[in-house]
Amino acid sequence: MSLYIETMSTNDNDIVIKDSSGIPCSSGSFKPIKVINDRNIFLIGKYKGKSVEDVIAFDTSYIGWLRDKPWAYSNQTLMALIKDVEVGDLTWGKYRGKTLEWIMINDESYMKFLYNSDFVRTRCPELKAKIDKIYI
Repeated sequence: MSLYIETMSTNDNDIVIKDSSGIPCSSGSFKPIKVINDRNIFLIGKYKGKSVEDVIAFDTSYIGWLRDKPWAYSNQTLMALIKDVEVGDLTWGKYRGKTLEWIMINDESYMKFLYNSDFVRTRCPELKAKIDKIYI
């Protein structure tokens, strides 16, 4: 059974998890699930129990993923917190979530490693093109 998340309204943090037939995933009546609480702590998902601020600090790729979700986009409080976050270029490795510009300033040797990497060259052509613009 596949599951999806649907917003209850566009003015709050309420969402409902439904199965592929559109039936809420609970018996009888169901209660909406809050994405974040009034202290901006995630209540569901990969970073349950972490603050939005903490997740922004260490995983901007997650913030980018989150911004693309319709149920998150309709959550005004959450979107206000994450709308201007610069999403990192790397989704893996020791600098996951960091921009290439940040890596160039803070660890030029790692940028050189990325520039010379066969993995980046063969499997990440878009990333390679960005690296070439910055590093050359």
